[in-house]
Amino acid sequence: MMNTNQRSMDYVTKDRIYKFSQDCSKSSLAQFMYRFFPKEHVDSRMDWSNIRTDTTLCYHGYYAVIIPFKSKDGKIRNVLKVLYNPETGMIVRDGDGDALIQHASKQNSRAGYESYPWGDKCYSIAKELAKGYRLEKIPTLFGMEKIYEADHICVVTSVVDALVMSIICPHYPWVATGYEGMLGTTLYHSNVRRELIDQNAQITIFPEIDGIAEAKEIQSYLLKSGIEAKVYPHWDYLKNCEYVGHRKSIATIALKMLEMQYSYSDIMLALRLIDESQLVPF
Repeated sequence: MMNTNQRSMDYVTKDRIYKFSQDCSKSSLAQFMYRFFPKEHVDSRMDWSNIRTDTTLCYHGYYAVIIPFKSKDGKIRNVLKVLYNPETGMIVRDGDGDALIQHASKQNSRAGYESYPWGDKCYSIAKELAKGYRLEKIPTLFGMEKIYEADHICVVTSVVDALVMSIICPHYPWVATGYEGMLGTTLYHSNVRRELIDQNAQITIFPEIDGIAEAKEIQSYLLKSGIEAKVYPHWDYLKNCEYVGHRKSIATIALKMLEMQYSYSDIMLALRLIDESQLVPF
């Protein structure tokens, strides 16, 4: 039974995530990123985003991550626990018996692990962390607290894509809805819409290759709300490009180009994210 005397809150206090380690080097997400970027760049970006490690869930010896979703004012509105496949950078899905769980209340426990194939390994733990008060969740985008005074914001699906693109193309803030394969419903929420209106920035939506129709519907909604929005217009140009993993996005194409020894500048130009006048000369 719900305790009606509990205080109502619409955010998770920062101290609730402190039990998770700031060292993400043994996380499956970091291991995927290390394949493409210098370790110090990955560690810095994950620390900047307040991503932490959860040792109670692991895959091939690497741990899950705790990802806070903060609104523009810096308040934590949601917290996801996500276990990634370190080979593909994708969420470990239902039925994969290589995912292991540890039934322990504390981090770095000596308790044993057992196979945990049930369910996708991406779920909110915000209510669990909000124990003691009644949480009223307010949807937001990953990275919204980093948009500062930006006049151009790039929206992708996956948190991985936002991290990747923020390293390769730091000219713009990259935010994510937190899904894979689709943008989802977050951009329709009144709180997100209000923050984007207040920002008065141009929004470019980067769907995955199969999500262009969904992106155009979201664009139409944002335009009707008074938000300058467009869908990344160059998918026809990129449709035959190779990519990393099992989903085709702007970030997985960029990662493939990194494997092919392209520089960050060459990738930005090839993907038509910037023009040559925006390159900073050395």
